[in-house]
Amino acid sequence: MKKQCGRKRLIFCWGIRVLFALFLAVFVEAAFNFPSFIHGYGYEDLSPRFVSDNGRLSISRVFEEPRYVKKLLLDGKFEKNPYYTVRLVVLNGFGAEETIELEDRANSVFGQAFTNIGYTVKSIEIIFEDQSLLQIDGVSISNQVMFSNYRLFFFALIFFGLLLIFTDRKLLLKHLEWMYGVMAMGFGLLLILAAGPQAVTWDEEAHFTNAYVSSLGENDKRDLAAESNFSRVSITVNTGEERILLQRYMDTLSEDSMEESIPWNIQTGVRQRLIYLPMSIFMWLVRCLHFPFSVQYAAGRMGNLLFCILLNMTAIRLSQKKKVLLTVIALLPTLIFQSCMITYDGVIFASLTLGVVLCLYMRQHENMKRKKFFCLFFLALLLFLWACLAKPVYLPFAFFLLLPLKNIFRWCPEEQKKRIKSLVIVIAVISVLAAAGFAVWLTVGIAGGNLSVAADLRGGTTDVAAQLTSILQHPLSFLKMLLGEMLTMDNFRNFGDPSLNRYLVSNLMFLNLYVLGTLKDAWSLVLLPLLAMVFLASPEKREIPVKMKAVRITALLTILGSALLIWLSMYLFFTPVGSSSIEGVQARYFLPLALPLACLLQNRRICLKISELRFRQIALAMTLLLTAVCVYQGAIGGRVL
Repeated sequence: MKKQCGRKRLIFCWGIRVLFALFLAVFVEAAFNFPSFIHGYGYEDLSPRFVSDNGRLSISRVFEEPRYVKKLLLDGKFEKNPYYTVRLVVLNGFGAEETIELEDRANSVFGQAFTNIGYTVKSIEIIFEDQSLLQIDGVSISNQVMFSNYRLFFFALIFFGLLLIFTDRKLLLKHLEWMYGVMAMGFGLLLILAAGPQAVTWDEEAHFTNAYVSSLGENDKRDLAAESNFSRVSITVNTGEERILLQRYMDTLSEDSMEESIPWNIQTGVRQRLIYLPMSIFMWLVRCLHFPFSVQYAAGRMGNLLFCILLNMTAIRLSQKKKVLLTVIALLPTLIFQSCMITYDGVIFASLTLGVVLCLYMRQHENMKRKKFFCLFFLALLLFLWACLAKPVYLPFAFFLLLPLKNIFRWCPEEQKKRIKSLVIVIAVISVLAAAGFAVWLTVGIAGGNLSVAADLRGGTTDVAAQLTSILQHPLSFLKMLLGEMLTMDNFRNFGDPSLNRYLVSNLMFLNLYVLGTLKDAWSLVLLPLLAMVFLASPEKREIPVKMKAVRITALLTILGSALLIWLSMYLFFTPVGSSSIEGVQARYFLPLALPLACLLQNRRICLKISELRFRQIALAMTLLLTAVCVYQGAIGGRVL
């Protein structure tokens, strides 16, 4: 009876929170549409004035009375996706005039171009620099009431998360992994729906290629919608209407091309099929149910999201220390973004993090049963191998497997200990021989005159063999350059455009949604105290049940080894031969090192004089703020206005 009453009370409390969050979200959505309730109107033709001058087209209109304009619509034909500038003279909230310029792009495949305005406008001017690329058939404005399901769900999620943080004591203290799961699923769904069926994250077109082809059977036909993603043909959209047009266009393109099989010279091996397994399985299931291409794309992302959430929830559940750290890091924008897009970055983080947690868990529980120990040990080994299939630069994480090995020696008699030592020696010899074989392969390639051995397949002047030759010829210069690059961290770049790289490393690492946007450096005033809090401090002094010396040494070796391999691999594979700097190193590569860094920095000295509950509430509230602002600015606000 007590259990039944407890369940009913739990369901009732959660239901009340959901309803209250929805009520607040509806109120906020109504506030966004307040100007439309007061002076709403549908799409109206402007009948503007057209002026052509030296190939430049200007479309203008001056209103007799200021009008609130929510959206601008251009109908016509566009070639080469031309950019255009919208120059507005508006009245601000104080009744003063201001001049505002907006830049947007028209897509040739749509025949329509939408721009979000959201101002009380006195005059409007649309400028195209090259009128030969377009034919304008009509210009319209609108201020109609438009309730956005995305924005409604976003604010409901934020209010629900705040209610959980400040009203559910048991959830925060005993079931923190469920708090992560609910919020990660909500933000992940929003990003999946807002991104649309096209690549938006780092190299997603390449990841989609491997995942999509891995999901195909021998008799499956390829379609042009998928091929357009392979070819990096991206269509820029920044409004809700354009996102719907993009979805319809991709679905139609897919249906029209399914009558014939389109051959692609794309092959995937066992490695690719294993790495993208969660994504390819969901794509295959949705394709079997004959859903359109846009749903297949979203299903691949959903498979990645569910898999990453499962691994991260397990890691938070099993971790004895730093639960709050794991929850905060996994809920920050970049990790959510990587977990819900078609990429293996989120899988790598989740696999390595869970592997480290399992190793620490086995070390802390010395009296664990033998069967359970070996199951967890081989699971950790499998997770490390899976992550290293995608990026071998994380091979030093295998050092953590040494921490629980003392349990094996404790169980085994003397004669078996010798066998285990012999086995370790054999594995080490095999690893050395494998590395030597790789070196011999490169040497044979160089001796045969093939200086393009293992070069970057994306082209450029990269050449692994020639780069190694350059390193061997100038070892001191290479070491000086390598140490300088690692210490200055000036090449932590996530974009090719220098103007987009002017962010703090911490913001690039944690507050970055790639093409959807990065939070500006001012948000580091929230991020950096949050990171210092979860990495260095604890709410109360506790005895550490394990000998931290071995853990710290292991964490240090892992961090140094992985960092060195990251910089070295970028110099070999993505930097022109003989360059005096390393190209391609990005802040996101160091996200899996968060937990080893926490192990290295863990201490008993820094203690905050607050309760465990208050500590978790502050940390999660700050995390929710950062993620909410980043997701809204990058994927919700400008697209659903």
